[in-house]
Amino acid sequence: MANEKFIWDYLSKYFNPYAVAGIMGNLYAESGLKPTNLQGTFEKKLGHTDDTYTSAVDNGRYNNFIKDQAGYGLAQWTYWTRKRNLLDYAKSTKRSIGNLEMQLEFLVKELKEGYNKTCYTPLMNAKSVLEASNIMLLKFERPANQGESVQTKRASYGQKYYDMFISETTQPQKEEPTVATNYDKYIFSTSTHYISNSGGDENRGTRGGKAGD
Repeated sequence: MANEKFIWDYLSKYFNPYAVAGIMGNLYAESGLKPTNLQGTFEKKLGHTDDTYTSAVDNGRYNNFIKDQAGYGLAQWTYWTRKRNLLDYAKSTKRSIGNLEMQLEFLVKELKEGYNKTCYTPLMNAKSVLEASNIMLLKFERPANQGESVQTKRASYGQKYYDMFISETTQPQKEEPTVATNYDKYIFSTSTHYISNSGGDENRGTRGGKAGD
């Protein structure tokens, strides 16, 4: 739950709630929202767990991170140029390759700079969780199976996060009504008075395989 809340809050600084939910649903499908996640099929092949792989990359004992073709991290970055950019960014900020906030920073940077027209701008304008989820699935993650069942499943993950967090990020706080203490001058007045009862409804509106090769 801690990772979920942190990721929601971080991405909400950049995207509307629909986009955030769509992104998170895809990240969950890729890694379970675990930033140290090593693609399962590579654990035996490389002789590493999530933690030992992360540690070996951090301390330089393992130097084939860029080209080992293993998906890694929140988005299961896989293609060598993207893994190189992730590693360079981690080093430039002096943080672990498995650091959650670092990966979120890199994700937003990658979306802005490398996928601006195909992902970043469309996500900014997303009008539903499904729309945002499919942008991430079809344009960013691009797993082998992009069929309707996968689209539905990933959108359902995103919808879960939307339902979990949307009320606390978009619902306005209720204000205490101001109560008049003396109505006599209105009740007994012979003049005409107009009483306005203003209020507002609370529409719960917009809400922010392996990695794309």
